[in-house]
Amino acid sequence: MQEGIERLLCYTVTMQKKIFQYALLAAIMISAAGSWLAEQHAITASVSSPWVVSIIWFSLFATLLFWASIVSKDMLILEIVAIVSFLLSLYFAFDIKHLLIIAIAVALLLAGLHNVRSDLDLNVKISLWKSLRVGKWQILLALTLVISSQYYFTISGTAGQKTIPSIDLQPILQPLVAPVLGFLNPSLKSVQQDSMTVDQFILKSQEGADQSLGGMAFSEDYIDSQIPQDLPVVQREALKQSLLQQVSDSKKQLDQKKTELVLSEGRKQLSQVVGQPLTGQEKISEVFAGMVDKKINDYFQAPLGDGQANNVFPFILTTILFLTILPLGSVLSTLWFLLAIGFFKLCVRLGLVKIEKTTVEKEMIA
Repeated sequence: MQEGIERLLCYTVTMQKKIFQYALLAAIMISAAGSWLAEQHAITASVSSPWVVSIIWFSLFATLLFWASIVSKDMLILEIVAIVSFLLSLYFAFDIKHLLIIAIAVALLLAGLHNVRSDLDLNVKISLWKSLRVGKWQILLALTLVISSQYYFTISGTAGQKTIPSIDLQPILQPLVAPVLGFLNPSLKSVQQDSMTVDQFILKSQEGADQSLGGMAFSEDYIDSQIPQDLPVVQREALKQSLLQQVSDSKKQLDQKKTELVLSEGRKQLSQVVGQPLTGQEKISEVFAGMVDKKINDYFQAPLGDGQANNVFPFILTTILFLTILPLGSVLSTLWFLLAIGFFKLCVRLGLVKIEKTTVEKEMIA
C-alpha cells in the first residue's frame, strides 16, 4: 500500500514537472507572438506610446528564454520552440531577406542558449548570474536583429511606406534662404527681409535686365524741336506740356504692362520650379524653404522602379532603432536576469526543479 502511494506521488511529481516544462515552452511561444504583434502595432500607430507595450512584451519574451535556458530538461525541444518563436515574425513582415536575417538571429540565439546551458553544466557550484551573462549578448543580438528586421521590412512595404513621417525642415531652411540667395546674387541681399513677397523678389531679380520695353524717353528739347516755330509762345508751351504728358502716360502704361508681363512670367516659371501655383503674395523665404523641404521628403518617400519603395529613410530609421535596442536591452537584461533567477528559486521551492550534488570524475593536468 505504501509502495503504491509512493509510486503515485512520484508519478504526480513527474507529471507536474512535465506540465511545468510544456507550460513554460507554451508561454515562450505566446510571448513571442505578443511581441511581434505589439511591434507591428507600434510601427503602424501614429503615436510613440505603443513602443512601451512592445518593451514589456519583449522583456517577458527574453525573461522566459533565459528562465527556460536554466530549467529546461530537453534542450532540443527548447531550441525548436525558440526557432518557431522567431519565425512567427515572418507573419507580420514576410520577405526572403527577412527570413535570411531570422536564420542568422536563430543561429545566435541557439548559440546563446547552448552557452548558458554549457556553463551551468561545467560549474562546480551553480552560479546562475554568471551563466546567464555567458549567453547574454548572443541572445540580445538575436532579438535585436529580428526586431529591427521586422521594422525595416514593414516600413519599406507599400503599406508601411505611409508610416514614414515627413520631415518638417522649413523652420531650419527658412533662415538659410536669404544668405544663400544673397551669395548667389548680391542684388538679392534684401531678401533677408522676412516680408519680401514673391512679386517683390521677381521684380528685384529683374533689376538691370533689358529695359527696352520702357525705353521711350523724349527730352523737352526734342519735343520742342518738333513743334512748329511759327506758333505763338503760349500755344507752343501748352502743346509741349500736352505732348510731354502723353509721353509720360504712355511710358507709365508701358512700364505697367512690362511689370505685369514680368510678374506673370516670373510667377509661372517659379510655380513650375516649386511645384505649386503662386499668387505672388507669398513670402519668398517660405516658398523656397517649402520647395527644398518637399524635395527632401519626396526623395525619401517616393517609389523607386518596379513598385519598390525608397529604402534610404527606412534604413536610417532601422539603424537608429538597432542602435537604440542594444544598449536598452543591455540595461533591461539586469531585470531579466533577476526575474529569471527569482522564478528559478520559486520553482525550487515548489519542487518543480531540484538541485542535486553529485560526485564527478575530472581530468586535470598535473
